[in-house]
Amino acid sequence: MTTNDPSTPTPDGATNPPGPPPPDDHSVSQEVVRAAPPEVDHAVGVDTLIFDDPQTVAWRDNPSDGAGVDSGVRADPLSSRLTRVSLWRSGRAVWVLAGVGVLGLIIGYVLGGVVLSPQRAASPPPTEGLITAKVEARQITARVVGRADVAFTDRVSVTPPTPEDAVAAVVTGQVPTVGSQVNAGDVVLEVSGRPVFVLRGDFPSYRSLSAGSSGADVTELRAALNDLGLDAGPASASYDAALAEAVRALYGRAGYSAPDGGELATLKVRSAEDGVSDAATTLKRAKEDVVRAEKALDAAKADQATAQRNHDTPAGANQGAATDPGSADQRLGDDLRQAGDMVEHSESALQQAKDAVELARRGQTRAEQTLTDAQRDAWAIMPVGAVVFVPDLPRRVDEVHVGVGDDLAKLANRSETSQAAAPAPLVLSGAQIAITAQVGMDEAGLLRVDGPAMLTIPGGGTIHGVITSICDEAGTASTPGKTTGRDGAAAAPQRCAVAVTLGDLGGLAAADLVGNQQVTMDVGTSSTESLLVPVAAVSADTAGHARITVVSGGLEPGVAARDQKTTVVDVETGLSAEGMVEITRATPPITAGDLVVIGQGASQTNPTDPTSTPR
Repeated sequence: MTTNDPSTPTPDGATNPPGPPPPDDHSVSQEVVRAAPPEVDHAVGVDTLIFDDPQTVAWRDNPSDGAGVDSGVRADPLSSRLTRVSLWRSGRAVWVLAGVGVLGLIIGYVLGGVVLSPQRAASPPPTEGLITAKVEARQITARVVGRADVAFTDRVSVTPPTPEDAVAAVVTGQVPTVGSQVNAGDVVLEVSGRPVFVLRGDFPSYRSLSAGSSGADVTELRAALNDLGLDAGPASASYDAALAEAVRALYGRAGYSAPDGGELATLKVRSAEDGVSDAATTLKRAKEDVVRAEKALDAAKADQATAQRNHDTPAGANQGAATDPGSADQRLGDDLRQAGDMVEHSESALQQAKDAVELARRGQTRAEQTLTDAQRDAWAIMPVGAVVFVPDLPRRVDEVHVGVGDDLAKLANRSETSQAAAPAPLVLSGAQIAITAQVGMDEAGLLRVDGPAMLTIPGGGTIHGVITSICDEAGTASTPGKTTGRDGAAAAPQRCAVAVTLGDLGGLAAADLVGNQQVTMDVGTSSTESLLVPVAAVSADTAGHARITVVSGGLEPGVAARDQKTTVVDVETGLSAEGMVEITRATPPITAGDLVVIGQGASQTNPTDPTSTPR
């Protein structure tokens, strides 16, 4: 290293005189730095030329240690044109090299796309060949696959009104759980302390039934209670005492007292019963008076008869008769008159006794009617909303939207405030499930009632069933196909509801199937040796007749599609499934293994290789 120390020895033993180094002595292992203060970026580990003062520079080998710096030497005139240079660690060099590499890749890619190898250049151009497929002999099954809604049948909403003897419809108990079974006569809810029963019937409850009620709903209630073994009396459309007692028995069996006329009606019944008893006693006494009057009349008539005989006997015929015949006749006449008066009196008394009996009978009739009316007023009644009639039982509890303490009226008001339909407190569904699939009209035309169906269950597996109805919900289906609107434009495709009934669930719970599931319905199955061709192989002529094109004698290698030997075959088609079409008749006949044309495409063939065929 060269410094500004005049005593520094040189390699040959001499000392350098004071003075600056030669201007041309700039090697890559040296750098020029400012002598004092040395503001050098010591993080740079390469040789660098730094010029802050063009008149004062110094040489050193390693700028990182800060040693070997002399001051007072003469500056290099060339350094005044330099600022700060980094030769190999500069980012410019890296970017230049990267750009050169990318450019080389691009040039190579372009050249590779336009320059052909000798082997490729010698290959013939692609030939427009036939795309073929073999005629197959096997069985196919055509199916319609869709989505089906699985739900329990005959959903019935239970919304009890406020009981007649309550001020609010508050749920007080008997809240069932979802999935529980409901049988005839069960209590499904308790509202304001009163039960809500479930009975079998088709006619909905719309009024309270009590004494004086008549109609189809009375007949239905009587039949439902007789089905439960409660003696509701013979078939009748009138609400009678037997039906009222059966209603009372229904409530009693469930542990409730039946609603009736209340305490006042009970008091009236007791009073009427007393009236009937009094009337019976009066009638009995009147009848006894008649008997006594009849006996008195008989005695009076006997006395009258005796007096008449005495009066009619000649004078002197009577023993002890008075010597005065006139006075004896007078006495006998008086006896006869008195006897006649007694008969008249007895007859009047008898008539009065008979009139008393008639009055007593009338009083008894009135008392009995009063008792009947009082008893009718005290009959058990079936309030509106206390019974829910459903066609089939048992049922399943499908939804529960209330709990103990809920006010049904407030729930309804809350729904009106939110402008959303209030759910029913309870929803009962049938124990059986219904499967309804929605398919297009074209697909519906392929299905048939009693045809097989298959429901895919959640988690894997299938359950088999049969189609029970097609398009029943939409009425009679029109001709399958597109429909047009009023303006002549094509309308939205019609949809058809297809009902499916499942067979044995295989131990699965019906509730696990509820939801939207995939259903597969079989349209038909071909024979085991049906001739099948791809759908793409079938076309139609101008008259609409189906046809296929069969390769005659096999494909000829290296021959263009237009030069291949083919035959157009008229066919009749059957089922279509799995991308294949069943050929039910072909003229001329075809056999399994024949090649049918499904299209044309570029194919690389080798004329010298007889095994090479167009794709």
